[in-house]
Amino acid sequence: MSADGFSKVAILGESSCKPHVVNLPKYAVPAWPVRSARRMEFMTQLRYTLRAGATVFGLSAGGLIVFPAFFLELLGLEPELPLMWSMVMMGIALVALAGNMVVVSVSARDGGVRMASVVMLFAAAGLGMITLLIPVAYTWFTLAYAAVGFGFSLAYLVGLLRARHSG
Repeated sequence: MSADGFSKVAILGESSCKPHVVNLPKYAVPAWPVRSARRMEFMTQLRYTLRAGATVFGLSAGGLIVFPAFFLELLGLEPELPLMWSMVMMGIALVALAGNMVVVSVSARDGGVRMASVVMLFAAAGLGMITLLIPVAYTWFTLAYAAVGFGFSLAYLVGLLRARHSG
């Protein structure tokens, strides 16, 4: 506390990695925990991972809705009408998931971002695994699609571990 009765307090905003130093009276010191700049950096990485995942899901959703037969052929499956309808329905579900991921990455507090990242860690790994378990011979697209899923799962895992251990 300075001679004038004010304390210098670093306040970290949700979207900024740099602290803003303000003079506050001694009784006005914030009661909420002040996050370190390093932790904010890792939370920002998780937010960007959610946005990147939403972009991939959005593009996949567009492909599934507009070109379901082509998508099935890329996966090595025969484009039959029931499978095509299933792909369109999955595309619609991916639109909702992608939208939710964007909303969480932009507006949720850190706890919400962490919980969404845990869900997406398992969802991305599961989608990668299910893609590899399609009962047909592997295609370049099957392997690439699975690799993207596993890559996102790894990105979520690393981001969560770094955010947790950054204090």
